[in-house]
Amino acid sequence: MAMHFLSTVFFVLVVLAWSSKSEESRRCYGFDNLAGPLAKVRSINSTNIGYFEGCEIVEGNMLFLTYAFKGDIYTHTPPMNTSQLQALSSIKVITGFLYINAWAENVTNFSAFKSLEKIEGRTLFRNIAAIVMQGVYANNGPHYLQQIESLGFASLKSIDNGNVYIGQMQNLCYDKTVDWQSVLKNPIHRSTFTKGLLLRRNKPKHLCE
Repeated sequence: MAMHFLSTVFFVLVVLAWSSKSEESRRCYGFDNLAGPLAKVRSINSTNIGYFEGCEIVEGNMLFLTYAFKGDIYTHTPPMNTSQLQALSSIKVITGFLYINAWAENVTNFSAFKSLEKIEGRTLFRNIAAIVMQGVYANNGPHYLQQIESLGFASLKSIDNGNVYIGQMQNLCYDKTVDWQSVLKNPIHRSTFTKGLLLRRNKPKHLCE
């Protein structure tokens, strides 16, 4: 009886240790988390996106700037390619915020985040937003995120804290098909936002199929 009890206790301890180790292996750190390897980087880019392979919980923020997809001659950073975005496909939780103002030019949605279920908003962009997707369109200047046609967040169920801003994407349809009011759990009152949501200068609804 005693041996059986000890065997059971040992088995439980092994399972708990494995579970703890397994959970830890599924965690990674955002671009400004001092505990992680991306603490001082300007953006997720081609040289570091592989760090998120297999990650399910991102402790911190995720930020994608234009140079990540154009490359940077000063830091010798090559452009990120489409296939590298698959490293994001396992992410389920971001504890901070998600900021995107550029994406791979031949990708028309953000379905690389197809598994993303929750953004906790423990830290917010400019103390307001948990999601910022800011396109750029200028007659004589650069165009960013103008290829985006839909969002592609198939699993997103909760934004625990903070607001959502999605704007300046002239080909984006279906930005209003997400039930943002059920997703946004604790929106921050600002006059420019409606219940935590600001959708601005995307493709007019009557022009969407």
